[in-house]
Amino acid sequence: MLFPSKHSDPDQTVLAGSTVLLRELRRKRVVGFDELRDSLKASAGTSTDFVFLPAISVLHLLGLVEYRSTVDAFEYRGS
Repeated sequence: MLFPSKHSDPDQTVLAGSTVLLRELRRKRVVGFDELRDSLKASAGTSTDFVFLPAISVLHLLGLVEYRSTVDAFEYRGS
């Protein structure tokens, strides 16, 4: 779900997850897969595994991140 409805927790939406991931990526530039997933979990305080992959997909579609399979990490590609 991209946008929250009145029945969803706003902190567990794809847009909120993308915001948390983007903040972490902008700060560190290259972040490992597990470290990035753990940062999302720490910010929400609950299990957010169902939001992680869609949030990464949104950032990839926007051209902001790129996955580096050789080091199993995401690289921030924005300006």
